[in-house]
Amino acid sequence: MVLAAGIRGLFDPLAFPNVQRAWKFAGYAVIDGQGQRKARGQKAGFCVPLKTRLWQAADCLWRANPEWRQIGRNYKARQLWLHRHDGRLGKEGKGFRGHAHNRAMRYLAKRLIKYLWCYAHKAPMIG
Repeated sequence: MVLAAGIRGLFDPLAFPNVQRAWKFAGYAVIDGQGQRKARGQKAGFCVPLKTRLWQAADCLWRANPEWRQIGRNYKARQLWLHRHDGRLGKEGKGFRGHAHNRAMRYLAKRLIKYLWCYAHKAPMIG
C-alpha cells in the first residue's frame, strides 16, 4: 500500500499525452539503443525516486502475483532463447541469467507504467 502511494504521489498518468512520454519521465525510455541511466556530473533527466519505486513494485508483482510472474518468466525465457540462438545479446557468462532477469524486471516496470497510463486514460491495454 505504501509503495502504491509512493508511485501515485510521484506519477500522474494524466500529465502525459502518450505512454512513451510516461516511460521517459519514469526513466524507462530507450534513447540511442540504451536505457536511461544517470551520468556523473549531469542531471538524471528522469525521476529517480519513481524509477526506484517502480523497480520495487515490479519485484513485488513478480513475487506475489502469478499472472505477472508468468509474464516475467515468459519474457526472461525469450531473452535466454534469443541469446542462445541469435548471439546478439552479448557473451554468455556466469551472470547472464541475471541479466535476462533484470531485462524481465524492466519489462514488468514498463508494463506497470503502461497499465497505469491506460487505466487513467480509459484506453484499452493492447500488448
